[in-house]
Amino acid sequence: ALIGLVRDLRTSRVSAEFLADVSNALTPGKYAVIADVDEEWVTPVDTRMESIGGVVFRTLKSVAEDDRRVREAAERRAELDQLKAEHAKARGDRKAKLQAKID
Repeated sequence: ALIGLVRDLRTSRVSAEFLADVSNALTPGKYAVIADVDEEWVTPVDTRMESIGGVVFRTLKSVAEDDRRVREAAERRAELDQLKAEHAKARGDRKAKLQAKID
């Protein structure tokens, strides 16, 4: 179950810190519900969840989006570095095709 949660949280593009907090709290026998909710007031949900032994984790969309942009930029840099490394070893037509991808 934890592996599924980790996969779901990663694909939902939440921050690594949020993922760690939820993963640490989700012990065997516990369940997670992930929702994208626009709340005007957090008290009703918090009060209800506390009454049934639940815990609420929240993250701002702006924080999650910032983390997503950082991850995507790192992925692009890694891909570009890989292309440059292949380009350095390539010959002829393959070198030109790699250069086109780099540009």
